[in-house]
Amino acid sequence: MADPESATATTVASPSDARDRRALVTALALAAAAAGAFLAFAWAADVHDPRISPDGDSYVSVLRYLAGETDSVRLLRLSRPGVPALALLWSDAVDPVSAFLVTNALLFVVLVGVFFRLARELLGDPRGAFQASLLLICAFPVYYRGINVTVDLASWLIFVTTAVAILHFTRAGRFDRKVALAMSLGCAVGTLVTELVLVSLVLIALEYFFQHRTVMSFRSLLGDVTTIFLVFGVPVLLYQLAFAYAFDFSLLDNFGAKLIMARAVPYSLGPLGLLRTLVATFSASLLLVPLGLYDLRRGAPHRRLVASMTIACVATLLTVYISSVRFAFVLFPVVFPLAVRGARTLADSSGAGRWLASLCIGAVCGFNGLLYVALLRVDTTEELARRFVPFLIE
Repeated sequence: MADPESATATTVASPSDARDRRALVTALALAAAAAGAFLAFAWAADVHDPRISPDGDSYVSVLRYLAGETDSVRLLRLSRPGVPALALLWSDAVDPVSAFLVTNALLFVVLVGVFFRLARELLGDPRGAFQASLLLICAFPVYYRGINVTVDLASWLIFVTTAVAILHFTRAGRFDRKVALAMSLGCAVGTLVTELVLVSLVLIALEYFFQHRTVMSFRSLLGDVTTIFLVFGVPVLLYQLAFAYAFDFSLLDNFGAKLIMARAVPYSLGPLGLLRTLVATFSASLLLVPLGLYDLRRGAPHRRLVASMTIACVATLLTVYISSVRFAFVLFPVVFPLAVRGARTLADSSGAGRWLASLCIGAVCGFNGLLYVALLRVDTTEELARRFVPFLIE
């Protein structure tokens, strides 16, 4: 005979599971529709079209080089061939620009699905996860640096996947040394996409430290964390040395290129630069974040993971580079759930009910759409800032 408590638990859980599935399917459908709309919008574009990333020409050169169509290639981009290699799958059927767009469109739908799972954990219900996913789907950087001729979307996907994996292994009681080292090695492979995978590595190290600091001696813990970085660093160094030998383009050349980028946008350097970049990246979403932080302080699941993700992102952005929204957007798994919390807090405190929270989320999404329309009129984000928010770059 079945246990009555088990039967009750099953009965109670089923509606929740159904709501989760409906919310996830709806989010994925909207993501696919948004990606399809952008593909239709940009399908006939070339790499010099303002709808396409300003780095599109250099990424297309990598795809053409890998396809054997040309010997001319940007070595800085060739050193990270992951996404161009994926785009090769479609290169026989469509032109290089379209191949990139299709690749990133598919990755975007996957990103929304993984992020929904993370947001479901952080917010505790499918409605909140859907609203956070909606903020992602309508985010300005998604179309400027995501579903575009770039590699940034894949690095965002790696970060969200890392956070979800940590939650999974932690819940199973298996986030041990072996798992952490395997994830670190995965991050090393991820540098074939972009060096922004450093954010994921730092998150792994931080969570391993926080989860084991009370059960291990400091010496053992320090040794494990050091090993995590070595398992990442040694393969990356060997790859970079091999690349330098094959193409005469070294780590120093890469670093020099980053310095040139930094000098070109001095207003985005340092802590104040990071603040400016975050404003440009998340725009209206940031208005809801303070209320979200207030709600988070009152008690919420996985607060430590949120703190670890924040520290990992901010530390990496300040250490490596913060010259564009493409880098700062990696913080979206923290910002968007906090924005949803903020919208809920505003609705609860005003007594207006759920409709106000939904209105806030909708207003943010609508504002992001206007930002992209404005970008198409001025061609660059720097010009967009000079026209509308000059204080951010002066």
